[in-house]
Amino acid sequence: LVSALQTNTSLKKLDVSQNNDITSKGGGLLLKLVNDISSIKATMQSNHTLQTIVLPELDDDYQIYIYDALRFNVDYYPRRPGPLKVKGAQLHSRQRAVMCR
Repeated sequence: LVSALQTNTSLKKLDVSQNNDITSKGGGLLLKLVNDISSIKATMQSNHTLQTIVLPELDDDYQIYIYDALRFNVDYYPRRPGPLKVKGAQLHSRQRAVMCR
C-alpha cells in the first residue's frame, strides 16, 4: 500500500481505521510516506497530496508525527509543503532523533 502511494497525486484521504493489524513498522512506513526524513531530498519527495489518514489507535508516537506531517499537506496544498517539512523535521534535531527510531 505504501509503495503504491509514493507517487500518488490524487488521493487525499486514506481510511485504514478498520485495520487493527497495523504494527509499529506499518506506522513507521506511513510516516515515511508523508514525511521521509532519511534525507532532505527524500523529505522533498514525500507524499504531499494525502491530507487525511484515518488510523486505528497506534501504541507509539507514529500517529502524532503522521498527523503533524499531514498538517503541512493540508495547510500548504496545492503549494509544495516540502520545504516546510524540511525545516520542521530536518532542522530540529530533537524531533528528528525521535522520528528516526
